This record gives sequence, C-alpha cells and structure tokens, in this order.
Amino acid sequence: MAARLEHRDPLARETATWALAEISGDNHCLAVAETVKRLGAKIQDVRDAAAGALARLVNACPEAAECAIASICSMLDGRCSDDARLAGLGALTAPAFMADGRAVQASLASLRHANFSVRAAAVHVLGSMSFSTSECHSVLPALVSALGDGHEKVRKAAVEMLGRPSNKGDQALVFAVSELLRQPLETAAAVHGSHAKQCCRTRSHGRSAKGTLGSLSSAARWRQVEAAAAVLRLIAEPGDQVAIGAAVACAASPTSHADEELSRAVLEAVSALAVPGDQAAFEALCSYLQAPSTADIRRLAVCLLGRASVPGDVAVTEVVSLMLEDESSKVRREAGLVLGVLVTKGDRSAIERLSRCKEDPHPDVRQSADEALDMISAKGNQQAAALCNK
Repeated sequence: MAARLEHRDPLARETATWALAEISGDNHCLAVAETVKRLGAKIQDVRDAAAGALARLVNACPEAAECAIASICSMLDGRCSDDARLAGLGALTAPAFMADGRAVQASLASLRHANFSVRAAAVHVLGSMSFSTSECHSVLPALVSALGDGHEKVRKAAVEMLGRPSNKGDQALVFAVSELLRQPLETAAAVHGSHAKQCCRTRSHGRSAKGTLGSLSSAARWRQVEAAAAVLRLIAEPGDQVAIGAAVACAASPTSHADEELSRAVLEAVSALAVPGDQAAFEALCSYLQAPSTADIRRLAVCLLGRASVPGDVAVTEVVSLMLEDESSKVRREAGLVLGVLVTKGDRSAIERLSRCKEDPHPDVRQSADEALDMISAKGNQQAAALCNK
C-alpha cells in the first residue's frame, strides 16, 4: 500500500494515503517504515502524500506514533537529502509528536543546517510546540536565537512563530526578546541561544541575565534587532515596562538611526507599546524627527506620534507643528494630517502654522492643510472656519 504513494495518478496517491490510516495491529510499524522511506522521494507530490499518510496513520493508530517518531528522527540524523529533511520536519508537526523530546532535538539540530529552507522549517516545527513542557525547555531560547539568523526567510519564520497571538503577554518571552534590544548596537554584539536561555531562567528571579555574547557584523546585528522589535510589538501588552524600556533604550542609540529598516522597526515597537503620556516614549519618537533620519522615517515618526497621543496634548502638538517646516513635502503633509486630529479649538499657534501651509508650493501639503483646518473648524474653532473659506 505504501508503494502506491508513488503512483503517477494523484487519486491513487490520495487513496493510498487514506488506506494507510486504516492499518493497525502488527502491520502498523511496517507501514510507517515504508511511508517514511517515501519522504525521500524525488517527486514533491510523493513526499507530500507520504507526510499526509504518516499524520493520518499516527492519528488513527496512536501506537504507531512510537515507530513513526523513531523512523523520522533516524532519517533526519542520517545523511538524507534536503528535500527529505524538509519533508521529515513537515511530518513532525503532527500533534502526536509535539511534546516528544526526540522531535525537539531533531528540530534543534536542523537549526544548524546549511540550507536556510531547512532552518526555516525547523523554526516552524519548534514554534508549534509548547514552551512550557519539560521536553521543550530549549525551544524558546532557540527561537529567540533564530531572530539573528543570516537569512531573511529564517528570521521571518521566527518572527511569525514567536509573534503568534497565543504568545501574547508571555513574560518569559517578552523578557528574552527585550534583552536583544538592550544589547549595545555599537558593539555589534548578539545574544545567542545560551544567553537567551539564561534570560528565560532568570526572569522569575527578577535579575538581569548576563550570558555569553557572540559577534555579528553590524548589518546582521541590525537585522536581528529589527526582527526582535517586530516580535516585541506583537507579544507585549501596551505599557509593559520591560518591553517599552527595551524599545526606548534601543531608540536612544544613535546607531538605531543609521539604517532605515531598523529605524522603522524600532519606531513601530515604541509606538505600539507606549501609552499616552509616556515621556520616555515621546522623547524616543521625537529623536527620529531629525537627521540622520530619512524623510520616510521622519514622516513615520510624525504619524506614530499622532497615534500614540491624545487630542490636545500640547507637547506633541508643538513638536508636530514644527514639522510643517520640514524640507520634505511628504513630512509636511503628514504633519498637517496629524494636526487635524490633535489640535483642539483653542490652539491658535498650530492653526496659524497650518494657515501658512495653504501657500505651500506642493499641492499635497496645501490639501492636507485644508483638510486639517476643516477638521479643526468642525470642533467649533471660528478661526479655522474662517481660514477654510479663503
């Protein structure tokens, strides 16, 4: 029956997949062994059919799980092809294998593989496991370490798995990821698995962990922090002091302003984690409003200042009003739109600055000024209403 998984007819492969799930008794180990062999087939459809057959077999016949995990891990430990390794890792996502220590170890070993697709697949397997079981105590540090992988596909997989909604508010994870942002960017130092593991262990004791630092190039370190910031804004609750403290500390580093993608990630993390009135977050966002930040980053900082503030906040309104004089028209336009939301009917200074933008050489800026004055006049400001009619 397992041989029919290689049949050229897709319907025959599908039929064989379901038929294998009906096998029980003394034959299930033989069925598993033959099916695992098909994970190394040259044809993708055959490998997919074999993985599906294994999942159905162990679900229908729990006693087959022991044979299956042993066979899959034996294949992964050997010198199999990359395609077979990918298929084997895919098979390990079956619920029957999620808490098995052998599946954990095989996946951890695959994180060191030369093929980035294999590493990304291992991240997906590990990210599907529970971090709290004793068998999975090494999973969280390994996934945090994968945020510093040299390939974008692996980093994205790590962000996806660590940033799942089920991880929201996990303080051990928040602490471990925050530590990546707290490490000095200037030294290009990266927190590796041993350090992340130490972070998780010391979280409950309220101490700061000091682990072994490895060395990454500056660009690689920036990508690591970029990925960590993306995770942090997904898993930490707004106002979380550990998370916002780490994001603000990272923003305070001049190096975090040197790369546009890194700046964007840190800005978005600070904005997502800040609560209205947070002075440290306000200062962190403001630090991106001047050189060496690019026009796109300054525009984003203005936008995020608006999102993180409440209407009538005098300090924010003053800062955003000054950006109406920025050299970039896209920044001036964004400032106008944000002021339309923030300015209250009694803020004469901001309204006067907006009125001057009605003479701006760029039509987008003039339009944003008109829209902002319309919004302010709707709040009952007669000065803005008069300007709208000009």
